Amino acid sequence: MKYTLPYPFLLLLIPLFFLQCQMDDENEEKVDYQGTMKYFPDAFGIERFITDNANGGVYITLPECFEINHYIDISIKNTNNYYCYDNEVYFSADPIDQSTIPFYAEFFEDSSIKKQDDLSILRDYVIAIRKQNTIEASESIYSSMTTSENKKILLGSVKGHSDPYSKELLYQYGVIAVGDTYYILQCIMSADNAVFLHGDVLEIFKSFKVN
Repeated sequence: MKYTLPYPFLLLLIPLFFLQCQMDDENEEKVDYQGTMKYFPDAFGIERFITDNANGGVYITLPECFEINHYIDISIKNTNNYYCYDNEVYFSADPIDQSTIPFYAEFFEDSSIKKQDDLSILRDYVIAIRKQNTIEASESIYSSMTTSENKKILLGSVKGHSDPYSKELLYQYGVIAVGDTYYILQCIMSADNAVFLHGDVLEIFKSFKVN
């Protein structure tokens, strides 16, 4: 028998839903990119709060075109996935607890990889998993940069096709440590668009701020 909620109960849920949306909006702040964005259509960004459900969370500033999307499967946890329809770019942020690093290290047979620092293990893991699930995959030379708060981000990317008939995609990753929590940042875009948007994506990564 199909179970449905009573109509009066649904009426009670509606104001609670709008109250939650209002609370979410109050946690977001409009920020001026001050000319650092070249190709995204918005002069302003929105500070999005990424929670780790334990110690609080962090902020990342996304152009206004990005909207939360709960229906796409693009990241490890799929809880902080966003999509910009205007530029066809996906963004995700996964908080990873330090205690789970041995699980990711066990993915590798090479003992030299397992002996790396935690951030390097995570970066190597997301790159390896993405290559496994990408056709004609190639990876970039690893590099690093710092956020606006001078926190180090390890960078790596993969190019390839999600299926034999799709256009080539670029998967850009950044991995950052905040205390006992690590954050995996990811942007996905077509390789053609990456020629223009890649610099803007790195600016998004740089906007990472500790709560």
